Amino acid sequence: MYFWMYPEWYPATPRRAPAADPAACERPDRRRTVDQRLLHEVARALLDDPAVTDGCIDLSVQNGVAILDGDVGSQEARRAAVAAAASILGIRDVCDALLVTGASHQQ
Repeated sequence: MYFWMYPEWYPATPRRAPAADPAACERPDRRRTVDQRLLHEVARALLDDPAVTDGCIDLSVQNGVAILDGDVGSQEARRAAVAAAASILGIRDVCDALLVTGASHQQ
């Protein structure tokens, strides 16, 4: 189409052809990046681990590195959280920024 020749014949905004890539037509929530997939898997591992029982963990994944931030109730829970995150295939490293706030923690 030659929009510059007879602009009055065409609508103000040209219509685009449908995308040839079927993945481009998927719903955005179905397409996940690698980090989003890893985040989901690490979260599932933390929820399934019986040793990680109390506390508030803020979890993020950036470039394959799991970042655990927040507080847990014991050193055992901290170690278990780090081990659970590290056990996921695709996690390259774990950044442990967890604080032990339980009554039984020792320095």
